[in-house]
Order: sequence, then C-alpha cells, then structure tokens
Amino acid sequence: VADAEGAGPFQDEAAAHVLLSERKMTRARIEHDVDAAMGEATAWSIRDPRVFAYLEADAHAADVEDVVADRHVTPRDLDGRSRTRGHCRHLNEILGGRPTELDVKEILTCYLAKNRLAHVQCMRCYAPGGWSPRLRLEGQEHIERALAVGKGAVLWLAPMASKDLVAKMTLHQAGYRISHLSRFDHGFSYSLWGARLFNPLWTRIEERFLAERLVMSPAIQVSPLRLLVKRLRQNRLVSVAANHAGRRYPHEPPFLSGTIQLAGGAPSLAVSTGAALLPVFTVREPDGTFVTRIEPALVPVAKGDRAQEIDSLIAQFVHVLESYVLRFPCDYQGWALSGL
Repeated sequence: VADAEGAGPFQDEAAAHVLLSERKMTRARIEHDVDAAMGEATAWSIRDPRVFAYLEADAHAADVEDVVADRHVTPRDLDGRSRTRGHCRHLNEILGGRPTELDVKEILTCYLAKNRLAHVQCMRCYAPGGWSPRLRLEGQEHIERALAVGKGAVLWLAPMASKDLVAKMTLHQAGYRISHLSRFDHGFSYSLWGARLFNPLWTRIEERFLAERLVMSPAIQVSPLRLLVKRLRQNRLVSVAANHAGRRYPHEPPFLSGTIQLAGGAPSLAVSTGAALLPVFTVREPDGTFVTRIEPALVPVAKGDRAQEIDSLIAQFVHVLESYVLRFPCDYQGWALSGL
C-alpha cells in the first residue's frame, strides 16, 4: 500500500489503513472549512485562513488544493455577481474573440482558485518528507548555448501560477545554480512588518533551490543589481520575474486585444551586459507533471538605441506570452497586469 504523496510503500498494512482513515477524516474537516470559507458573502472568501488551517498536518496539504478543485469554485462563490459579470466582460475584451482551451468563466475560475496556489505549494514543503512533485525541464539546450558564449544568461520568469517555487525547483534539479533578484515583500505579506515576520517562511523554502537570493528594498536598490551584473560577467545564470504583485511599471505594451504591464529589469540587464535573455514558462500537464520550458533567446531588433532594444525585447516576450496564455489559460496568473 503506497501513501498518497508517493512517499513509498508501508511495510505494515494495518498502519497504512490507519493512515488512509486519518486522511479521510482530515479531508472531511478540510471540506467543511473550505465550504464555510467559500460560503461567506465577502469577496475573495477563498483567502479565509480556515482554508489553510491544515497545511501543517503531515502530508495533508495536498488535500486543500484538491478540495478547492473538487468544489468547482465559481466566480460567484468568490466575488459578487455584478463584479463577476464585469470581470468576464473585461476578460472577453482582452481576449478579443481569440479561441482558448477554456471559456471565459472557466478562465476566471482558474485565475481566482489558483491565486494562492504558490502558498499551498510552499507550505507543502514543510510537511514531513517535504514535497516532491514530478518535474521536467525542456529547452535546456538554450541555456547551454547561452553559457557557451560566455556572457551568462538572464532567465525571464513569466507570470504563471507556479513560477515562484516550481521553476526554481526544476532548474535546481537540473543542476543549475541561479542567482535570483527578489523584493523584500516577496512572500505572504507586502507590509514591512508582515514581510519581516511571515515572508521568511516562504523565502527559506525558495532558497533551498537557489545559489543566492538578491533582495531589493526601499533602502537597498543598487547593490543587488550590481551583484547581478557581476554574476553575468562570471558567466552565471540569474533570474528575474516579469512582474511583482501590486507593482506598476512604465512598460505597457499591447497584449492580445489589451495591454500588459511588465517590469523592464530583465531586458535592461540583458542589453547592458550582452547576456542572453531567455523567457521561462512553467505549466502543469493533465497528469500533474510540472513542465518548465526555456524558450530561445530573444534578440533585439534595433541595435544601437538602448530604449528601442529594450522595447523590442519586451514586444518579443509578449508575443511568446500570448501563445502560452491561449494554450494554457488555467496556468496564467497575469490578468491583473492587464487591469482585470
């Protein structure tokens, strides 16, 4: 008898049945709390703390994600009816009639239900035995080709649901040591007090899979960027997210039938150092396998003008991002960047 998390066979069959019975009882309690949280009239009630009450209970963290999915969360459960209609209308405007794997309501459902998926994944790593998802890296040849040039590579992490943790785990599993640019408020809380108290629970997990985490804060802006440049000159890999939650950026290129706000740090770094700029996308396949794909290096169209080079790199990134959004709408978590 194998445990549901894949930790291995139990020698004692009776003990296995006891564990399975406990899992059923725990799942019933989680279902009760999820239903209670989602039954509230307030918006975003899925964020109710009771939904995450059992994340520290042995290997039961997976049940929270499963229960939320089994409940077929609808936008009406998570938000007001009038606001849901407005979200669907706005999403339709962004898509502009382009065909996707899911309809608009299903896309919105996935977006809301997976809004806290990274939190669940992070807390599962604290369970006894940790979390060992099935991971696969594709496009590794693009990294090797970039490193062969000798100027390092910038991994530009697209706003997908599993970009924060799973992408780092996959690259670490493949043997790559990554220097990641981060913010002081990365994690569970954006406030200064909350970032100091709660965010280390998140960053300690991520740092298991990084060579180093370079942190920017209101008081520290320049030194992390200088270290990134130094790492690239040492022909190493650095990673930068395409966006950070709650931030506004000056770059707002066309995206589908709307626009999208993106940080320009990664293309700026690539232009300044001559390093390859590699888009990175993480999606989840139907069998549960997480696939991190490294796309070919982006090459600026206009040479000589720094601003035009950055704009051309952003436009190319958005073009690739559009194709992923239409193919994997349930994994995309960047609709807020388009004003949703």
